[in-house]
Amino acid sequence: MPAARLVGDGGQVVGVDISEGMLAQAAAALAGSGLDNLDLRLADAEDLDFPAASFDLVTCCNALSYMAAVSAALRRWHALLRPGGRLVFNCWAENSHATGHLLRSFAGTHGIFVSPVGHDTGTPERCHALLAETGYSRSEVIVEPTSKYLSAEHLNDVLASALKSPLFGIAADDVIRIEALRNEYLEAARSKEVLESLEREMGAYFVVAYR
Repeated sequence: MPAARLVGDGGQVVGVDISEGMLAQAAAALAGSGLDNLDLRLADAEDLDFPAASFDLVTCCNALSYMAAVSAALRRWHALLRPGGRLVFNCWAENSHATGHLLRSFAGTHGIFVSPVGHDTGTPERCHALLAETGYSRSEVIVEPTSKYLSAEHLNDVLASALKSPLFGIAADDVIRIEALRNEYLEAARSKEVLESLEREMGAYFVVAYR
C-alpha cells in the first residue's frame, strides 16, 4: 500500500503472496484505503507468471532467505525487470539471531541438529556475488543493527517458525524434544549474554540491485 501511494495514479503495483490468509488481511486493509492501483494475487514469488520486462521495481520483504531456490528466484526477478530496473530486498546475517543462531546453539547442547538458514545471502560479500552471478549489473548492501528490528521477545517467534519450517531441517522427534525444552530456551533468550549479543549484532541487511 505505501508503494501504491508512492507511484500514484500513473503507476501500478502488484502484491503477491503464497498465503491466502496474508492476502485476505491485505485485501481487508486495502478495502478502506481508497487505492485503486494495487492488484493482489495469490502466487509463488519463486515462479511468477508475468511477461519479461514488466516492472520497474521488484521488492521482497523477509522472504528471500527462506526460499527453496534463491538463485533461481533472483534470475526470475531479473527477467521481470525493465532495463535500469531495481530489485530491493532485506535479509539477515547467516549467524544472526533472526535466522535461529540461539536456537542452533541451544539445540546443539542437547544433541539436536538445526540447519543454517540464509547461507546464500549470509554476508554482504555473498549478497554481491550472488547478484552478480544472477545477472545484476551492480548492488548495494546497507548493514544495520539487528536490534532495530528484533528483540528478545521475537526469539520465541523464531523458535515457532523453525519448528514449522522444513528449511531448518529439524527431525519430527526433535521438534517434540525442543517443544519440551521451550521454557529453558526462553530463559536463555532472556539472559544477559543473549541480550547483549543481540544489541551488538549488525545482522540486518538491506539490498538494492540494478538490472
